[in-house]
Amino acid sequence: MSTSERNIFLVIQYDGGRFRGWQRQAGGPTVQQTVEEALEPINGAPVRLTGSGRTDAGVHALGQAANFRACSSHSPQAFLRAANARLPEDVAIVEAREAPLHFNARRDARLRWYRYRLAAGGVRPALHRATTAFVPYALDPALGARALDLFRGEHDFAGFRGAGCGARRTVLDLECWLCAEGGVWTFDFRCRSFLYNMARALVGATIEAARGKLPLEQIAEALATGRRGERIPTAPARGLTLMAVGYPPAAFNG
Repeated sequence: MSTSERNIFLVIQYDGGRFRGWQRQAGGPTVQQTVEEALEPINGAPVRLTGSGRTDAGVHALGQAANFRACSSHSPQAFLRAANARLPEDVAIVEAREAPLHFNARRDARLRWYRYRLAAGGVRPALHRATTAFVPYALDPALGARALDLFRGEHDFAGFRGAGCGARRTVLDLECWLCAEGGVWTFDFRCRSFLYNMARALVGATIEAARGKLPLEQIAEALATGRRGERIPTAPARGLTLMAVGYPPAAFNG
C-alpha cells in the first residue's frame, strides 16, 4: 500500500543492557537498527529513524522519541502493532502518531529528562539490577545534596563531558534533584540537551563527594575551568534511563 510521504512520531522503550547504544553502527546490535528492521516490512521500504538523541551502550529508555518518513498508508497504530510483534522483548514502541513533515525528533526537542538510580551500601539489588547501579559503601545524603546543588542552573559543563565530545555549545541550564531513601539514590536531570556522558559524570562527581573522597571545591573548580581531573569518574551506564523528551505544541502543528 503506497501513498504520499508521511512523518510518523514514535516513543520507544528499551532495556539498553545488550545494545551498543541507540545509534546504528557496525560491530553489534543497536536500538535504532533493531527498530528500523521491525518497521521495514510494514512500510515496504527501508526506514531511517531520527532519534531525539543518542543513548550510550548500556543506557535505557522509557521515553526515547523518534520519527521516520513512511511511504505506506498504514495507520500509526498499525505500524506500532506490526513492529512490536517483531521486536525482541527488551524493546517496545509505546506510542505512534502522525506528525507534520517538518517535525524532527532531534532538532525540535526542548527538554530531555534523565534519571539515574543507584543502590548504595548494603546488599546489591537483585530485582532491579538491570537498571540500578551499585556501590558497596555508604554515602552521605547531605554531602551528596550539596554536591548536586553546584550543578543546578546555568553553567559551562565542558569539564563534565566524555572524551571525544565535539559539542560546540557547552553552557547549559540544568535542573537536577536527588532523593535518597532506603539506600537507593535517585537522581533526576532535566535540560534542553546534554553533553556526551554528562549525566553520568555529574553522578560520578556526586558519589565521590558523598563518600568524602572529592572536596566540593574541586567540583566548583571543574565547573569554573572546564577541566575535570582524574578524581571525577563516570558512573556506570546501567543506572541511567532516558525518561522522556519534551516538545513544544507548535512542533506538531501542520
